[in-house]
Amino acid sequence: MFENIDLLISGADTAYTVRVTNSPRDRTSSEATFPISDANALAFEGIVLPLVDQTQPTTSDLKPVGDALYRALLFDDRVQDIVNSTIAVAEARGSSARLRLQVEPLELRRLPWETLYHDPNGFLSLSNVSSITRFIAADGQPIRALLTQPPLKMLIVAASPKNLPPLDADAEIKRVRDALADAEKEGTVKIYERRNPSIGEVRSVLRKEGIHALHFIGHGSADYSDKPGDQPVLAFAGPAGEFVPISAEVFAANTSGAKGLRLVVLNACETAVESTAVPLLGVASKLIQRAGLPAVLAMQAAIRDDSAVAFAGAFYRELAAGGAIDDAVCEGRLAIFTLQEDKKAARDFIVPVLFLRDTNSEGRLVDFVAHQRERIVDSLNVGLEAAQNAAGGQNAVDWSTALTTLARTYTQLANWKTLHDILHELENVVELLAGELARLDAVPDLAPIFSVWTLAGVRLEQLRRLAADENTAIVTARYVEAADGSLQGEAWAVRVVVSARLIDSALTASDTASLPRYVRDLLQTLQTYMNVSDKALLELSQSLPLDQPGALPFASNGSPSKAAFRLQEARHEMLTLHAHLVERARLHDLLQDAGDAFRRVREEMRGAPSTWDVLDIDAAWRFCRAAVLDSRLRPYAEITAPRTNPTASVLSDQEWAVELFALAQRVDDALSTALSQQRPTLVAEPSRQFDAALRRTFFITDKSLQTITAELQTLARQLLILVA
Repeated sequence: MFENIDLLISGADTAYTVRVTNSPRDRTSSEATFPISDANALAFEGIVLPLVDQTQPTTSDLKPVGDALYRALLFDDRVQDIVNSTIAVAEARGSSARLRLQVEPLELRRLPWETLYHDPNGFLSLSNVSSITRFIAADGQPIRALLTQPPLKMLIVAASPKNLPPLDADAEIKRVRDALADAEKEGTVKIYERRNPSIGEVRSVLRKEGIHALHFIGHGSADYSDKPGDQPVLAFAGPAGEFVPISAEVFAANTSGAKGLRLVVLNACETAVESTAVPLLGVASKLIQRAGLPAVLAMQAAIRDDSAVAFAGAFYRELAAGGAIDDAVCEGRLAIFTLQEDKKAARDFIVPVLFLRDTNSEGRLVDFVAHQRERIVDSLNVGLEAAQNAAGGQNAVDWSTALTTLARTYTQLANWKTLHDILHELENVVELLAGELARLDAVPDLAPIFSVWTLAGVRLEQLRRLAADENTAIVTARYVEAADGSLQGEAWAVRVVVSARLIDSALTASDTASLPRYVRDLLQTLQTYMNVSDKALLELSQSLPLDQPGALPFASNGSPSKAAFRLQEARHEMLTLHAHLVERARLHDLLQDAGDAFRRVREEMRGAPSTWDVLDIDAAWRFCRAAVLDSRLRPYAEITAPRTNPTASVLSDQEWAVELFALAQRVDDALSTALSQQRPTLVAEPSRQFDAALRRTFFITDKSLQTITAELQTLARQLLILVA
């Protein structure tokens, strides 16, 4: 959470005024004299636009510059009190203060505001309790919300014309991908990449894929002659690799049609630089003006490759962790500062400039479930207290009753997902065990089987603990192991443990004849209760819509009270979260069933290829097609065509479903050839590709559902505390 402090700098000819136009504390204005002798001559050009050479300032050179700017900006005691007290209060609350600088005089826009320095706090831009952003007014442009729902779709564009100095784009792309690797695996981020595309191709991808964030790696130039019509450019590459200048105007025009775009990161030199003669001429300001973007991160000078790479990695790691964009910029600056301290490139940490128009105090790009949970608790905390103080307080009682019921349902959802996860891990172990058993005839050695089976011990113990825990909301009969070895408890716990004991006994007695049957029985038991847990998750999630708990409290003048407003906020957030949960639970159930159906194909191809029967493989595949793919997956992969031809269909934007259907068609084609030639091995590779895609999609969906249910369990505990 950020407390915004809006500072407006206006005036001309060295007679400037600083106004605090918005802050949590107060508003005021004062005259300021900036530390420049001749603004139009840019006395600070050595700082503002340094070249990558020996003239670059060190950190010690930047301190007096930052201190002078700080004293000029906040020389009035009233302004300084507002800023300092807001920062102090924000820090005490565990939040941050955001300085939003709106600089109207063109000659002052090129000053390095990111150097603001004040003892004992040091550089404000390196502090996690203060953020420095720039605000550009764009008349007539609506402010697009920064926040978007996962998955975050990101496009990385690398432009490297042959006749310009080479950039280490590979290192930067790797650092970005590494930072987002976990989020990409979990399905909360999807990355697209284009090398040396045309501006038309960039526009096409932005619009077609619904890109939220664009990261540009390349060269930029703001070589203004300060005459009307001069424009900065980005360096694109033509078909032969030649330099193709794309003006700020053209670049902004081509991004303006991308309605989903929220953030543009321009890791290109001088893209934040403003003209001192023509307003809104820089690349960043053009994007704000023409495309209506809520956030642009650009560079106000040349920046070294290693600094750019370090910044990108830290920036995206923070965003992937759910951090605010301000915090991500701070992390990027700190990465540069740590890398370059006391070096000639020490000033690189001030080069990134964040232009932020969005008024969302959270400053987040991706709305993760944890953020929704925090907003729900915050709204309920205020709303319930206000409702309790309202006449009679009956509304608070009604809400408390509803929330107590909801908390139990949330806990049940989390418990069913935990059970599913344990059973799924056990299933993976048992499938490995079945694979080792299939090789037992060729290699009569039980050692690999013992090694695999020991992996099940941890999961079996987790299952016992879940079934025995009195806080597990899906258990009606606690799990107990009696002294005589008998078991009591839920069927899903007792049956799994009994089957596991049979495998233990067979291995102890080296009973290889019985082992395959016991392994099959355990596998079937696991699959049965995985389906039970999946269906329970879906059924519970569909029962969640929150009815209005009684009449909302109104103020004495008949308008909605503060309690009504905040309770409605909480209800809206919960309904949004419930809808997302239902969508994930449905997809999880579908993919679980698809995996179960395809298991028949796997089993027909488990042994040596010489033992495969193409007719049996075909029958197993046809079952998979009929049971799930054609009946339940097809609606995800296709959408109805226009009314002129309602029987036709086209591919949808559900890429995972389109991919699975394309791979399923390859299996169909391979089976057709294999049947005609009686060569079952032709099916092996297409089946493997389909299986891999299915497992990957299930993994991503499973992780997403796991995240939601874990947050719901946390929310359940918080709800019970609120209503206690």
